[in-house]
Amino acid sequence: MNTLKFYPKALRETYEKNILMSGISKDPSKYHNKIILISIIIFILSLPVFFFLKLNLLFSLLVLILVNLFFYFRISLNATNRLKRMENVFPDVISL
Repeated sequence: MNTLKFYPKALRETYEKNILMSGISKDPSKYHNKIILISIIIFILSLPVFFFLKLNLLFSLLVLILVNLFFYFRISLNATNRLKRMENVFPDVISL
């Protein structure tokens, strides 16, 4: 199942491009499926914690969103860092 299809087209294309540019050799949809699976597992594990702490269970939903944002920014920063390193190594190639 391609979970990237849940995102708007522009965000999906940016996400796929960042996954490829960050040096991840896996298929972007498979990598994103793994991220979603990790997020759901953390979400499920956080439900009993918030229940026993007598907090609102919507905080678990917030955890799900924050984990997804964490992975998105991590991939984006890795792609940017990799591009900066390539610019430092090959400054003349990029200016062409």
